[in-house]
Amino acid sequence: MSSSDVDFLHALKVRRGVDSKISTAIRSGDADLLQSAVTSLHAKLSRKLQKHVSEKHLLAGWSIKSDSTEAPPLVSGQGATRKASAKSVEESAEWLLCALTGDGPEQPVAVTAAAELLLRWGLKLPSETWCQLLCGLNDHLSVLTGRSGYDSEMTLAAESAFVLSLVLEPIVNVTALRKSAVKALSSCVDESTDTDGMFHASIAREADFWIAPLVRAANWSKAAGTPWLDEEMEDRWRMAVARFASLMTPDGIVSSSGSALSRGILHHAVRLAGFAADSRVGQLAASLNGDKSARRNSQKSKRRAGRFNCQSDWAESAVLRSRMTVDADVMTLNWDEDTAAVQLAALGSRVLGGAWSSDLRVNGKPPKVEPGWSCTCWYNDKDASFAELELIDSDEVRHVRHVMLSMKDHYAVISESVSVNDADAEIEYHSSLSLDDRLTAEPDPITRQILLNSDCHSVRVVPAWLDDDRVQPTIGACRVQGKTLEMSVTGRGGVCLPLVLDWHPERRIHDADWNRLTVTEERVVMTGQQASGYRIRIGQLQLLLYRSLEQGETLRAVLGHHTASETVYGNVTNEGEIEPLVVVEGVTE
Repeated sequence: MSSSDVDFLHALKVRRGVDSKISTAIRSGDADLLQSAVTSLHAKLSRKLQKHVSEKHLLAGWSIKSDSTEAPPLVSGQGATRKASAKSVEESAEWLLCALTGDGPEQPVAVTAAAELLLRWGLKLPSETWCQLLCGLNDHLSVLTGRSGYDSEMTLAAESAFVLSLVLEPIVNVTALRKSAVKALSSCVDESTDTDGMFHASIAREADFWIAPLVRAANWSKAAGTPWLDEEMEDRWRMAVARFASLMTPDGIVSSSGSALSRGILHHAVRLAGFAADSRVGQLAASLNGDKSARRNSQKSKRRAGRFNCQSDWAESAVLRSRMTVDADVMTLNWDEDTAAVQLAALGSRVLGGAWSSDLRVNGKPPKVEPGWSCTCWYNDKDASFAELELIDSDEVRHVRHVMLSMKDHYAVISESVSVNDADAEIEYHSSLSLDDRLTAEPDPITRQILLNSDCHSVRVVPAWLDDDRVQPTIGACRVQGKTLEMSVTGRGGVCLPLVLDWHPERRIHDADWNRLTVTEERVVMTGQQASGYRIRIGQLQLLLYRSLEQGETLRAVLGHHTASETVYGNVTNEGEIEPLVVVEGVTE
């Protein structure tokens, strides 16, 4: 051992009542004795930790982004498929020693990784390296000093403090550190979620990286038999795990680029939060981790996602999910930034993911509008989930966005409407959605529909605001450019841009047809600035999409349906009747 490490051991102030072997080892600088004595006191904690961790890598690797570091496989989890060897453990220890003394992006998680390495595979390390890691951990006892807030860095720091209080307990007094760590971890859960456990949108984009330190802290807590959260936060934590599960697909988190490690995070989170194996959350976690019996049982269940669908004004986010199964349809909508974002997974495979961008011109010029969105309507039942966003603080333009996900028929509606006060104003509107990289576009040679194909499924894109026949003139466009679905429409006074996405396997063989409908009020045909209606038919599915951009004085008629509502989305029966799925009442003046 180097002289600096010996000096450190001499300077270490051990707690009162410390094991005599530890004090002797520190006084004499005996690395072998110190490793043996501390490892013996860690034995129970180490056994319990190992009992519930089957991964061949450090769980700390959940918090290391694959593109941000060159951490060894044992640390990062990338490519770690074999049992940890003495060589791989020592290589990881050397990397962690450098990380503990540096200030790079991997430094915050290095404390947790080093502690986990000592407990899981510490006996495979030479005593000198083992003591160097222990000394490095001791240097980070002030990890929480000067930190505040609830971002991922703070969560990692709180976890590190909790872990240090367990690993260094045989040597130093950690009572105050553990108390501070529990308070900080509780604060992270409290400030990052609403009372229903829903993540703020800024966190939901990388929910796996936010929740990973909390899952590890819960794992350490269970092994050590000591609380990691204040009692009043335990129910909130359980709800947050359920919300995390509702974001999961086989690709990972639907609202991010995804990580294969996310499935492992969910598996541990569900176990530690106390969900039963036969619960919907428990079955989903098991299915995602390859449990075939759990997958069969969950797919047999006819229960919808129900209470797992949620919307929060505080979180500035909405989650729409058909079922708690691996092949579920999932949408998320976030509006915490100037540009809203929408994500979609069809039958468990990602389709959309990213910004919902737009560009508006009124009489050739961009209008003066302040960016920012507000959720003005949320609806959820057994047939459909629906969310409405409206541009806030704009007297000149009314811009409304809708997303609707069918709970059982495998389709979604993504719709927009823009209207201005001047009925004669020329409107040019462009909108775009980000597509998953694995999709390839196949335009239909006859209609204006587009097929988005992947190895898993095909998604039919129906631009209902355009004439379905390519021969007919059009008021806009819908095309795929690179990995972006680009849409445009022109009109006077107001425009609607309703998009239907359909991926039902049994409808794949059927052609789609659609048309714009006539909307009347007192036998007067409404203009596009007043109201628009559309009919879409794909096999047995037939939809009515109606939007009122200007409140009428009496009932309006569309496809034989009379309504005073602002929005009506519904099924058209074989008898021509309208069975509403979503009805949004207009604002009363």
